[in-house]
This record gives sequence, C-alpha cells and structure tokens, in this order.
Amino acid sequence: MNVMKIVEFEWLKQNNEQLNEADKKRLEELHVFDYIENGEIDMPLTQAVQMMQEVAQIVGKYTISK
Repeated sequence: MNVMKIVEFEWLKQNNEQLNEADKKRLEELHVFDYIENGEIDMPLTQAVQMMQEVAQIVGKYTISK
C-alpha cells in the first residue's frame, strides 16, 4: 500500500538528468532510484528519515531558487 507520495521522488522521476554526477552517485548509493521504481522504502523509520533528509538536501539544491 502506498501511504505517501514523496515530492522529491516525483521530482527525481521527471528531472534526474539535471543532477550532477556526484549527486546522482550519492542517490544511487542510497538506493533512492530503486525505492522510486519499487514504490516502497523497506528500512527502519529512523534510517528512512535520515535518507530522506539527504534526498531533500540534494533535490533542494536544484529546486529552491536562490
């Protein structure tokens, strides 16, 4: 059951080609693209929150106007 829609994941689905190589590599290390594809995050909540904070920081660099 999909209980939440993550805005940053939706942005990444549409715009991952905009990411620089370092950010793309880090998101791959975090398995973010797997989670997007599967529609599930299978990990303890505290770990998921830490991962999502990092995802939000990375996506924020591209979406928050300076």
